[in-house]
Amino acid sequence: MKTGVKMRSNAKTARLETLISVLLLCAVALVLAGVYFKQFHYDKLYFQAEAANAHSSHGEVQVGLEKIAPAGFTAGGAQVFGNETLYEKIDGKADLYLESGFKKMTCQMFTKAGKEDTWFEFYAYDMGTGLNAFAVYGVQRRPEGQVLDVSELAYRTADAVFFCKGKYYCEVMSSGLDEQLAGAMVEAARNFVKDFAGQAGGIPQIEMFPKQQLVTGSYKYYISEAYGFDRFKNTFSARYDVDGAGVTAFIVDAGDGMQAQKLAGEYKQFIIENAQGQEVESNNTLLKGAVLDLGGFYEIVFAKGKYVAGVHETQDKAAGEKIAEELLKKIQIANSK
Repeated sequence: MKTGVKMRSNAKTARLETLISVLLLCAVALVLAGVYFKQFHYDKLYFQAEAANAHSSHGEVQVGLEKIAPAGFTAGGAQVFGNETLYEKIDGKADLYLESGFKKMTCQMFTKAGKEDTWFEFYAYDMGTGLNAFAVYGVQRRPEGQVLDVSELAYRTADAVFFCKGKYYCEVMSSGLDEQLAGAMVEAARNFVKDFAGQAGGIPQIEMFPKQQLVTGSYKYYISEAYGFDRFKNTFSARYDVDGAGVTAFIVDAGDGMQAQKLAGEYKQFIIENAQGQEVESNNTLLKGAVLDLGGFYEIVFAKGKYVAGVHETQDKAAGEKIAEELLKKIQIANSK
């Protein structure tokens, strides 16, 4: 009798263990199925809620770009990428941003109402400073771009918009070639500049260039050896059209007033020795001693405050002096603030 009871007990235990094993396998299968379907049906509301709650230490919204949506477009979920995850979104290009001061990137999709196949994606890179943003913009610049007035540094191609404003470098990529879609992308870029980048910090040198007769989109940045002179580092330039005469103005931050005076003198000597430049009289008393004749071209260089500035190789002396005077006045105003 005892042996029979024991056998029945063992059989009952075995059936219970089998049932538990089956239930566990079913639970694992349900979890795996949930993961599988979740990757195709993510919760947009969750991402949007997370985006809306994320702010920088200055209260500036970093994610959740819903408010820049152009008319007729709906914002999808925002994604945020940092130093450790940027490669997941832009594998192959991440190093360029990481080496240029990258902080974080916000990416958001916008879809045209009723047309799921008509969309654009907005990438906003927080590069930390305006200089970092400008450096990336310059490297990524596409030669076929058409200048836009979204910001001082902006252009569009057939299916994309690129610009930088303050510490942000932005790219807007679309689903195809469509002028209405292109217009919506430009509208979103304008909204971003207005709502996010207006007070984001900029590049002082660019603000000092005169705006009258400026050739839109002509700003350039040289990390080192601008115009063949190895002492010119972090040099900014801009092009002007003065009644048909081309003029290139430049600004270099020398650090302080003494260094600026020294650097300006060294550059003038460099021009004299390497380009047979000769000092000539100026019609403008503010530019006394600043104008050099290179035999058909004119170089103008002066120091004001911590900046060395002037005009590089213009054929029209009067046009060059006009821009140089305006540049000098703008730098004086900047130094007085």
